[in-house]
Amino acid sequence: MCLSKLYKWAWWGAKVGNEMLTPQFRRLAKARPVFFWGAVGTITAALGAGLSGAIWFILHIVGIC
Repeated sequence: MCLSKLYKWAWWGAKVGNEMLTPQFRRLAKARPVFFWGAVGTITAALGAGLSGAIWFILHIVGIC
């Protein structure tokens, strides 16, 4: 079995299956790219800020920072 078939069987077949939102996201990205990538950037920045704040808080409580 070649690597691509193994990947398709292991990941897409067993784990993910048919992703329902992928076609919808593709259509949205093509129809309104500024809105789509703006939303992706905003969500990514918020998650990154929250994660870095949580790491700082843990290090602060432990006494490293």
